[in-house]
Amino acid sequence: MIYTDPAELRHPDMRAILAAALETGDAQLLPNLEALTDADYLLTLPGVVLEDWQACDQRAQLKQLLESNRGLLVQRKTGTDWPSSMRKFSDVQLRMQMETGAPPVAVAVGDYQLLADGHLSVNDRPTGFYWAAYIGSVVAWAARGGWAFQMKTHGDFWQLLQHLVARLVKSQDTPLVHARRYQELVPQDAATLFETLPGVGPETARKLMDTYGSATLALYWLTDPVEYPAELVSAKVVERVRKWLGCEPVGSAHAGKVGHVPLIDEDKEAFLIVPKWQAQILQKTSVAELWPLYLKTKNS
Repeated sequence: MIYTDPAELRHPDMRAILAAALETGDAQLLPNLEALTDADYLLTLPGVVLEDWQACDQRAQLKQLLESNRGLLVQRKTGTDWPSSMRKFSDVQLRMQMETGAPPVAVAVGDYQLLADGHLSVNDRPTGFYWAAYIGSVVAWAARGGWAFQMKTHGDFWQLLQHLVARLVKSQDTPLVHARRYQELVPQDAATLFETLPGVGPETARKLMDTYGSATLALYWLTDPVEYPAELVSAKVVERVRKWLGCEPVGSAHAGKVGHVPLIDEDKEAFLIVPKWQAQILQKTSVAELWPLYLKTKNS
């Protein structure tokens, strides 16, 4: 089931889609959802029935759904709303996760394009933000435990919601893996990531990629707390990058195990960042099998 905050009906691009879904019973209104969680949509298993919403402890009920893999919270971003909200994302994610560890979902809807001067255009309108900053915000969202998507139209967005509901159904046989353990991340151009990393910059990024042959391998070694390229970056930079990506602090019991390993899916020209302790297991499995959700970019 797709529940939505009534405020979504006021959006002109969603009004017709939601009206049709409400009429067929494929969607229901859920007052106070956005005020409670910062989310616009709650996705649940088809058989899940919410208690009397007006009388129950709404926060407790939502938290129970997320903890039991029976629900996902989704925030829809449109136009320039995503880049203009980037500084608030850490607070938004905390509210959407509701202390559960369940992956909050953010979807940017619109035609996002990289301009020749490096800036971001949405629906053919310049935003004043750099493309690298936008990609960096996607990376940061994923590193803090979320799933991020870019859909070109609101019709595509609605199909994504239906796909996520189907994933919840499938997760009843194979439990949904929360993003704190398994993080999905798909910038089209891995090299762009380096320009957003703290303390690295374009020049060092180029040297790292020249040294290791690809952005993916360079990121692998840049997040290694022991065997990082000391001739190119300092230990302080490595720790800043690790912290930014959500790795365990150097010196902790798990520091050598949970640095993130990028895996490549050549067909989608994208990469997946996972904890190092999972890397050997995942490398024995087709990455495509682990890729039911992905961020669409301008060339996908």
